[in-house]
Amino acid sequence: MKPINRKEIQLVLERIKTELDSTVLDRKEEYSEPLCSTTAEKIKEYLRGNYTSPDLNLTSTAIAFGFNANYLSRMFKAEVGVSFCDYLFVCRMDKAVELAAKKMLMYQAADKVGIPDPNYFGRCFKKHTGMSYSEYLKQEETPDNVRE
Repeated sequence: MKPINRKEIQLVLERIKTELDSTVLDRKEEYSEPLCSTTAEKIKEYLRGNYTSPDLNLTSTAIAFGFNANYLSRMFKAEVGVSFCDYLFVCRMDKAVELAAKKMLMYQAADKVGIPDPNYFGRCFKKHTGMSYSEYLKQEETPDNVRE
């Protein structure tokens, strides 16, 4: 028989136990607590009420609702039809468009929708509307029915 290192064996067994516990927890969440329509609606309401927080993300929401982040991501998409991140993005950008219509400065609008980095906010706004924030403001100033 070869000599065995008890510490190595103990470490391997502890790692395996941790992995198994994690798998069992994920399966339990999948089968015991499915994300039903009511829970999905509560999560959507939570996002609409908290989108102003820059710390709001999939992980923080999963913790707030007692779910594993991967599970919440899969089930949210299955129940709502769009990914969690896309839903949060649209919540923030819809509000950003409202703020732009009120002529709010870009850095202020960025902060109000939970995206404190104005450069990143600008890229997000352009992705959502197809135009930069300043282009959107200029478009709002020019009435559609006035022709030269």
